[in-house]
Amino acid sequence: MQLGGVALDTFPQTNTLHPLAGDVLYILGFLVALIMWGFILVWTVFAIASLTHYRFPFNMNWWGIIFPIGISAVATMRLGKEMPSRFFDVLGMVR
Repeated sequence: MQLGGVALDTFPQTNTLHPLAGDVLYILGFLVALIMWGFILVWTVFAIASLTHYRFPFNMNWWGIIFPIGISAVATMRLGKEMPSRFFDVLGMVR
């Protein structure tokens, strides 16, 4: 979504591609972000289920849990910024 937003502003100014190419890339980035957010929901359910089923001690493998949580928080806040949706704004602050 960030690259699509930059392309939205840059392409008409530099005449590198058709001016509507920035719009297309922005919309495609937004749609891909929504699809990826759906994968984040599935990953969250699996992560919670695996943590409740099997407890493993703190070690380097915890980065496999911490890093995706941070990325999902940033993605949720970005979707809340792009969409006029209170749901993503609140969920981004909770994550």
